[in-house]
Amino acid sequence: MNKDIMFVHNLKAGGSSIRHFLSLKSNNEEIKRIKITKCINNNYLEKISKDKYLILNIRNPFNHYISIYNYPACSVFSTTRKNRDTAYQHKKPNFKVWIKNLLNLTFKESNYYEEEIMKKFDIGFISARIFLAIYGDKINSIHNGDDLLNNIKKISNIHEFIKVENIDIKDHINKKSSSNIKEYYNKDLFRLVRHKERYILDYFNYDKRWKNY
Repeated sequence: MNKDIMFVHNLKAGGSSIRHFLSLKSNNEEIKRIKITKCINNNYLEKISKDKYLILNIRNPFNHYISIYNYPACSVFSTTRKNRDTAYQHKKPNFKVWIKNLLNLTFKESNYYEEEIMKKFDIGFISARIFLAIYGDKINSIHNGDDLLNNIKKISNIHEFIKVENIDIKDHINKKSSSNIKEYYNKDLFRLVRHKERYILDYFNYDKRWKNY
């Protein structure tokens, strides 16, 4: 590979483990990293994709949302700290309330950058962030959800996707005890996330247990 690797760090999706994994595969060379929140609203990835080999980490959305909820300091929203604090109202709400507000766009005065894409394609926060990284401004030329998937191989800024569930590291870095999905999701919430994150679940071949409660 002639291009330098750059890791696009999708927050709370096993990024530390994947970066370590990439370093091992590259003879312990340090892998350059950029947080996904730093590049989804400025077309930066499109500018460098011709010179860099861009890798993005993916995690199943059900666990990903739990991790985002439990660790809000990771910068849930890609705008300002003020907006993030407003969304959390300085006191973390119940998970079920939080995720319904996030996916239904009912946070008061949130105005997070992903919101426009969530509305346009009827998708979730995680999907919006991933597709913004994939397409940058090119997402404006995409008019329906099916084309979000159909164009990935044609015009994606990202050259490779790595699912954290697939990496060959015995002990993940920063690994916490796995969450019991049913402690967080009731049937209605499960169906809501399944619908909002349908493209990510299907494109990245998450197994049937994420399609049925």
